[in-house]
Amino acid sequence: MCSIEEGFKLCTCGEEKELATEKIIWELRRVNPEKPQRVIRGKIAARNFSEKEQNEIKFIESELNTRNCFDFDYIPQENDYLIVIIDNKQKYTYSFKKEWKYQRSPKFFKWKSQLEDYKKGKVK
Repeated sequence: MCSIEEGFKLCTCGEEKELATEKIIWELRRVNPEKPQRVIRGKIAARNFSEKEQNEIKFIESELNTRNCFDFDYIPQENDYLIVIIDNKQKYTYSFKKEWKYQRSPKFFKWKSQLEDYKKGKVK
């Protein structure tokens, strides 16, 4: 698995088709209140994270809140969401409300159907 422990930059470089081959990618999304909320039904199972995963979550959150990790001019807006995907398996979601926080809400939350892609790229 790729490591981001030395720091990282959220880069918008590269074609979208190249992203499928990257080890760590990211997606920035914004809520569009004009979109209707869909009701998704199902059972929610809380996920347990390994110590390594917990450390990754805390590290990414800390980096987002202490420096500019983006390679473009970006001022986070309330209810912006950043999704970091590692090895096409592990997905960490962060939401912005005065600061970035890890988001544990499952995909069944209605407001998630209002999210739209804003930017995406790879982690360098």
